[in-house]
Amino acid sequence: MKISNVAIILPYDEQGKILFQDRRKISKHGEEYGFFGGHIENNETPEDALKRELKEELEINTDDLENLEFFKQFNNYVKEWDKKIKRSTYLAKIPELNNLKIHEGKAIVIDIEKSFNLKMNPGDSELLKEIYKYLKSKKYLKNHS
Repeated sequence: MKISNVAIILPYDEQGKILFQDRRKISKHGEEYGFFGGHIENNETPEDALKRELKEELEINTDDLENLEFFKQFNNYVKEWDKKIKRSTYLAKIPELNNLKIHEGKAIVIDIEKSFNLKMNPGDSELLKEIYKYLKSKKYLKNHS
């Protein structure tokens, strides 16, 4: 079994919107939406990988993100790929969209409650549901109880 280690970020706002990567033109496994981030190289920590990927994909630095925090290590096995995906998952407030220079896919903002049924990689919607519960429990979201 292969193991894929990735660092991903889910930027959110107080209205419960999440910044997704529209992957329809760059899809690898048929997914239409995903998270910004990518593979952790052999010599990298998850934080290093996140910094590199955000610079490559969005031309932003992690220092520029408000409320950046590690959420959790989310792991799942994808039978059809015979691969275990280990996601080092981070959260932050959505940066000013006009400041982003997207180099992979497109940026799209979607209400988190409407995102659970998007066509994504296996495990992504389960992760989104956990994040939604967490954001509500921390009262990071307004008008979501």
